[in-house]
Amino acid sequence: MAGVGHDAIFNTFRRTKAQIFYWLPTMVVGYYLLNWATERNEYLNSKAGRAEFADQE
Repeated sequence: MAGVGHDAIFNTFRRTKAQIFYWLPTMVVGYYLLNWATERNEYLNSKAGRAEFADQE
C-alpha cells in the first residue's frame, strides 16, 4: 500500500498524456462550434439580424 497515492497521480498523468490527442481536438472544435452558434443565434434574434433577414420569411 506504500506509494499508492504517488502511483495513482503519475499513472493518471501518463494515461491522460497518452489520450489527450484523441479527445482534446474534439472538445476544442465543439467549444468553437457552440460559441459560433450562440453568437449567430443572438445576432439573428437582434434588431439588426431581424432587419437583415426579414425578407426571407
